[in-house]
Formats: sequence, C-alpha cells, structure tokens
Amino acid sequence: MARQLAAAGELVELVALIDAGLPARVSPRQDADMLVDRFTGFATYLRETYGAPVRLTADELRALPEDGQFDLVMARLADSGLRDRLPAAILRHQVTSHRDTRALDTYAPGAYAGPVVLYRCTEPTPWNVHDPRYEHADPTRGFGPSARTCASCRCRRTT
Repeated sequence: MARQLAAAGELVELVALIDAGLPARVSPRQDADMLVDRFTGFATYLRETYGAPVRLTADELRALPEDGQFDLVMARLADSGLRDRLPAAILRHQVTSHRDTRALDTYAPGAYAGPVVLYRCTEPTPWNVHDPRYEHADPTRGFGPSARTCASCRCRRTT
C-alpha cells in the first residue's frame, strides 16, 4: 500500500509493521507439501481442541489442487458437526487466517525507499500449526531486502 500511495504522489512518512514476517521461500513442491501439513495439522488441532472427528489424510489432500484441498477441509469440518457448534466468528477467523497466511506465502515484496519500522514481540508467535518458513533469525523477518531502511524493535510484554 505504501508503494501505491507513493506512486500516486502521496507522502508516506513511515511504514510500521507489527510483528509481521515474510516466509522463507521454498520450492513449489515444498510449498505444496507444507500446505498439506498445514491442513492435516489443522484437522488435528480441531480434534484436540474441540473434540471434532475431522479426519483428513495427506494422500487425499495431495490428490487435489489447492482450492480442492480447502473445500475438502471445509466439507470434513461440516461433516464432523463442528461447523454448526462453532460460533460464526471463530470459523470466520480460521478461514481468514488461512487466507491471510496463503497470501503471505505467495507475496513477493517490491522495493520500498521509505522508512520502515518492524515492531516485534520478544516471544514467538503461538502458532497452532507449525510452519518453519516463518521462523526467522533475520531481525527484519524477511523485509530487509525490499526496504532501504528497516529498523527492528523488540517490544516487551508489559503485563
């Protein structure tokens, strides 16, 4: 958005990122395998957290394109009865979180000349489904190469 605003002649004084990070790039095959792992991990999370009998296998997911995989997960969620038990806000959060993560998985940042500050937590993000692409030793969490100036600030919990 900052690049679009700057291109339109608007002044962007600062881009502030809050605990954001870009995933490490992987091959298309690795990405496909990690998506299958994410979906099967999500099914495990639903079973362990809500007691829902959501059954998915990696083999049946691998046989489908990405949209088909998502549709299968949603169908199995409905078949388990959990979709009817969950408040709509929780289900919406899960779906939008998946879409947000997939958008990040495929996002390719362009160069940005303005100042960028990344505010980071001192503790790792509590992911329900582990994805090693988001574990960064890089203090800019993947944004450094695209930003001329990217400062990283570690923020401590105050409560």
